Amino acid sequence: LLFVFMSAILIRLSCLLYLPNLEFPDTKTYILAGHEIFSGQYISNDWYMPLYPIYTYLLSSHLAIKIADIFVSSLTVILLYRLSKTIFCNEYAARFSSVVLAVYPFSIFYSISMLTESLFVFAYLLGVYYLYNRKYILSSLIFSLTILIKPLLFFLIPLLFIVIPKFLHKSNIKNTVKILTSYLFICAIIMTPWWIHNYQRYDNFVPITLIGGYVLYSGNNSLNKTGGGIGGRDFDASSYFAEFSDPVERDRVMMKDAVSYIKNNPLKTTELVGKKFVRFWNIWPNAIEYSGLKYKLISILSYGVVLLLSIFYIYSFGRTLLAPTLPLWLIIIYIMSISLITISSIRYRFPVEPILIMFASFWVSSRRKEL
Repeated sequence: LLFVFMSAILIRLSCLLYLPNLEFPDTKTYILAGHEIFSGQYISNDWYMPLYPIYTYLLSSHLAIKIADIFVSSLTVILLYRLSKTIFCNEYAARFSSVVLAVYPFSIFYSISMLTESLFVFAYLLGVYYLYNRKYILSSLIFSLTILIKPLLFFLIPLLFIVIPKFLHKSNIKNTVKILTSYLFICAIIMTPWWIHNYQRYDNFVPITLIGGYVLYSGNNSLNKTGGGIGGRDFDASSYFAEFSDPVERDRVMMKDAVSYIKNNPLKTTELVGKKFVRFWNIWPNAIEYSGLKYKLISILSYGVVLLLSIFYIYSFGRTLLAPTLPLWLIIIYIMSISLITISSIRYRFPVEPILIMFASFWVSSRRKEL
């Protein structure tokens, strides 16, 4: 395991040397938000949570951020081994999972991109791992911090604190309610500074961010033909920003208009959901800049193979192993559903890919035993 961990670090460092200037527009926003927090200002961006900006500020340089993300991404290799072994009780499958993630191109890519993916995936998998192992307080702390990185699982986490204790640990109703209440209490404490920040800034209670209306409108409007969320092609929100100076009001109106579009255009909405489904599970990148042959081959030979083996796993073990893997299925379905409702991208799929790797590795392990 140590060898795999060190190999993961070396592979990611090598890719960093090959792509030293990889950077996305979101990164500048994270760094700006970090400076705003530590200068005593409100975060000017309405869409991002504060923990990754704090992380970028403390690390202070692009190189340090990338090195830290590489370390976190490599730690996830060890974490996936432990999570797989906890769920499947299969040493070979757990080891194979760690090896696959160590060399997995998408994990490597996000580890050098200065995006939230590496830190978020490590944090949420750690929360799941502690929850499976009855470490309810630790899991509550980690999941609460995960929300401050990215609020993707905000509405699902309470359900996990019901499903795992009740159905996997066989807790009675009283203990399950106690565990859930403990999580909600810890989450409220950790989230309170963010809620205060938002109330002072917006004069409204904003529990996470104001991106909901924007992404819902982006994926559900008359311009959207692809199911994606490319500004200027799939949507045009300029009129909303011009008309509404209040971010809270703008978010509400965009959400209202998106819901209205969905209600009034059921066939178009159904068609878009189909396109979003294809985009979400696409075996190669959707973005034009990554549509070249080499990128397609890399994706097909990594994610494509993992997806295929995961389908084999579902066919062979989907029903017999449903109980221990139910929380993982909830995560997959929840994340996919959000993409189908709003906008779809393989970036939004990445958090479920470690789960697919565990499924695929277990199937490979089962074939090994038969041979």
